[in-house]
Amino acid sequence: MVTAVLAAGAALALAPAVHADPTADPAHYSLQNDNFVAYNDPAALQAQQNGKQVVVSPYGTSRPIACRDNTTPLDDCWQKDDFGWFQLQKQDVPQIGTAWVHLV
Repeated sequence: MVTAVLAAGAALALAPAVHADPTADPAHYSLQNDNFVAYNDPAALQAQQNGKQVVVSPYGTSRPIACRDNTTPLDDCWQKDDFGWFQLQKQDVPQIGTAWVHLV
């Protein structure tokens, strides 16, 4: 019994924090997948010139990406994965432009 409780506690401690669905508030967030290109796509090298941003994520653009509306450039972006919505970390990459990183 004690082993089961410890195992359950360890699993909960190691599970990433899941955030609420940002698209639940459509007045502030909208899906922006069309504005992104996956980091492993050859088009990522020209993303900035094509008005796109790079997403560094194991899901690429196959999962929903939502960003705060009415901001240029995009700001406060989130991606849905197997555990819920996770905030993407914005980074500026020389010669590539803006990259959004999915940290686990």
